[in-house]
Amino acid sequence: MKKIKFLISVVVLLLIFNLLNAKENSVKTIPEKPKAGDEITIIYNPANTVMSGVKNVEVVFSIYSLKSSEYGHIAETHNYAMTKSGDTWTVKINTSANTDCIAVKFSDGGDYPVSDNNEGSGYFIRMYDGTGNEKIESVLAYATAFSSWATFMQFVARDQAKSIELMKELFKQHPELKVKSLDPYLNVLKKVTPDKEKPELLKKELAEFEKSNELTEADYSTLIYNYKNLKMPEKESELIKRAISKYPKGKAYQQELWKKLEAEKDLNKQKEMAITFHKEITEFGEYESRPYGQVLQNIADKKDSVMLRDWWEFIKDKSWSSLVSYGYIAYQMLGEKIGLDVTIEICEQGENAWKEAKANGTIIKANIVSEYENRNMNGKHESFLYLTHAKILNIFNKKEEALAKYKIAFSLCPLKLFIDEEVLAYIKFLNEVKEYQAAEPIIKEAIILGYQYDGMKDALKNSYVSIKGSDAGFEEYYGNLNQKGKAVRLEKKKKQMINQPAPQFTLTDLEGKQVSLSGYKGKVVVVDFWATWCGPCKVSFPAMQQTVNKYKDNKDVVFLFVNTWQTEIDKKKNAEDFIKETKYTFHVLLDVENKVVADYKVSAIPTKFIIGKDGNIKFNVVGVETGDVAVENLSTMIELASK
Repeated sequence: MKKIKFLISVVVLLLIFNLLNAKENSVKTIPEKPKAGDEITIIYNPANTVMSGVKNVEVVFSIYSLKSSEYGHIAETHNYAMTKSGDTWTVKINTSANTDCIAVKFSDGGDYPVSDNNEGSGYFIRMYDGTGNEKIESVLAYATAFSSWATFMQFVARDQAKSIELMKELFKQHPELKVKSLDPYLNVLKKVTPDKEKPELLKKELAEFEKSNELTEADYSTLIYNYKNLKMPEKESELIKRAISKYPKGKAYQQELWKKLEAEKDLNKQKEMAITFHKEITEFGEYESRPYGQVLQNIADKKDSVMLRDWWEFIKDKSWSSLVSYGYIAYQMLGEKIGLDVTIEICEQGENAWKEAKANGTIIKANIVSEYENRNMNGKHESFLYLTHAKILNIFNKKEEALAKYKIAFSLCPLKLFIDEEVLAYIKFLNEVKEYQAAEPIIKEAIILGYQYDGMKDALKNSYVSIKGSDAGFEEYYGNLNQKGKAVRLEKKKKQMINQPAPQFTLTDLEGKQVSLSGYKGKVVVVDFWATWCGPCKVSFPAMQQTVNKYKDNKDVVFLFVNTWQTEIDKKKNAEDFIKETKYTFHVLLDVENKVVADYKVSAIPTKFIIGKDGNIKFNVVGVETGDVAVENLSTMIELASK
């Protein structure tokens, strides 16, 4: 009997070893120890991963370079289709002489991609020198990956504790590297340090960093920001002066100009200051505001139509707006219901600017996202401009022109990227102008995606009758379409299911009661990480309230809203004030020390975890969904987690 038990134990151990080994060997590279500048072949075997059995595989990767001045030292990010050969998939990627490390994940490339990031641990291609030793910059890249650059595209799950441990160990051996990772080091230090110890520790660290002669412009910005948060105006001012001395027309100087402009209430003086600002600073980032454009918005706020027209005539031939800002400035002016003639000209100028950028190949490319995300991001920015233009033309009863703008807007990015109100407005407009056949594919896709609006069925019926000639068979057609949509969405959610143990926690709620996850054993628990400063969190809350209301009588479903990453001294009062003001009926827990958010390796908020009755995480949802789509998607995940 003992021999049988021994054999069973051996078999179990071998099975575990083989599974772990299979996972470890999912990714190989040629060469095995690549050097910066090499062409690298990535070989991926999806067996024993969430990608097992998929029909298509894409590799998504970010290249880290310490010499890159881009955000997070990310030199570039791409997504490439892989080629299948037997059981494996391969792709070749190029590196430069400055490549230090590469973070990799694999996706099925679908609209709702299934991704393999090694269960949050990441796949990394480390860089080696000519002697076969890992480059020290590669070691630094790996250490900062779990709190910084590799979390942006979710190559890894955020793990602050792991990151600070790796950094501290590295800095013991190579203290000169600490200043080279000033920003990620300070950020993670603030996350893992208890609130009571944080101010003094930060002061000590900042004082040490100040002594360095290697501070970059970005480093100065980080130090200034931290001194400001510590409410140390004298040190903040001192660092601003030092930054301006070293970088005379740099970011610190520009921030001082912005402060003066924002503090000035007189519009005529604002105009003078903006003119001076643009004379001194001639280059702005693609995502940065421009003084000319800011003053235009300020004039619109004051509803001075005469000054608005005069200022527009002065700035319209100058560099007054970034490419992405045209639509948002026009939208604000539409909301103010002033200067709509100027707003139309802004839209027309913006549309021409986008066309020119595309033709010249100067379209915006953010280094931290891949081509796929970049196309969608740019498409959304451009479509927003066309949507705003369409709405203004509709106000002037220029239906044909508005229709043309609407059609362009909805051709620029997938329907799923438009918010509920935008899709509904388009469907209503198409019905209003009797473009029933054009509306039909939009409504069908919206239903399959899960959008639900009052009047959508009637709108689809109008399209159906226009195409078929009568309403015969419509009810069956509509029913089948709904069933198809539910089946498609259910199948996609099933593919996204995971099964990982949920970290246990005990937190205090707003009533002072201790709440433990273990107390909800046998129930489905939705854990939503949020903060009062988080705009996307607040956008998601109406749909979350709807979902809470939907399950309020279901004792087997629990919602816990974990307030985290707050910097206020009285975090409890801060959360209480928000809930009182918004009147949400959320059960709020306080993650005062940011421990639970770290345990769950949250990389961005809002992030939701749907925990099944067995205590395992079934879904991890990052980002915002709104309206009925959000309610249905979350409901589907709850139902799947209940089984």
